[in-house]
Amino acid sequence: MSVHLNVFVIKLPKNLRDRWQDALAVQGMSCEFRPDFDPDTWSGSDLVAKLTIAPGGFKGAERYGSVPFFTGCGMDLYHAPEFEEQRSALLVQCKPPICTKLAKATQKFSFFTSMNRTTEAWRLQVFAAATLAQVTGGLFYDPQTSAFSTGDEAVKRATAETALEELEAASRLKPGQGCKVRPFRTWRAALKHAIPEYTEA
Repeated sequence: MSVHLNVFVIKLPKNLRDRWQDALAVQGMSCEFRPDFDPDTWSGSDLVAKLTIAPGGFKGAERYGSVPFFTGCGMDLYHAPEFEEQRSALLVQCKPPICTKLAKATQKFSFFTSMNRTTEAWRLQVFAAATLAQVTGGLFYDPQTSAFSTGDEAVKRATAETALEELEAASRLKPGQGCKVRPFRTWRAALKHAIPEYTEA
């Protein structure tokens, strides 16, 4: 099934793109978001990223190899009051500390992948959402489990969830075989693969 993850943010910090990429690097993923991605003007599309996995960056990192590759997940951005219906429903369910932050949220980032997602797309989706919550002080929300997380807790959750899926995927690989990733060559090629209508050089 498709998986959706939300991050509710009160205010975006300055230099969010750089801070977000730095936070992903701490998790063993040297990341460069698509060149036209600007958090201040983004409305929604595929969040495509160039990733290079650090050797030993996390358990099982070696299965991704050391060659830069590209992957992506969907990411839409909503501004209040566009997500008011969901917020109102959640405010009835959540505890006071969470409610306070949720009530003040001015933006909602929605990350999503399809049922046929790859392990690297799942890793990007979960960690992009978790680290965004971390660097913005926002709320990570999983609609599948109705669970909220904040900051480092969201990152720990991402670590656990990706480890489980990657371990399962590894069980289907032959001994010594790594993940089949798409090597990064140029942004034109990467974005054309993700978004067919992209035509700029």
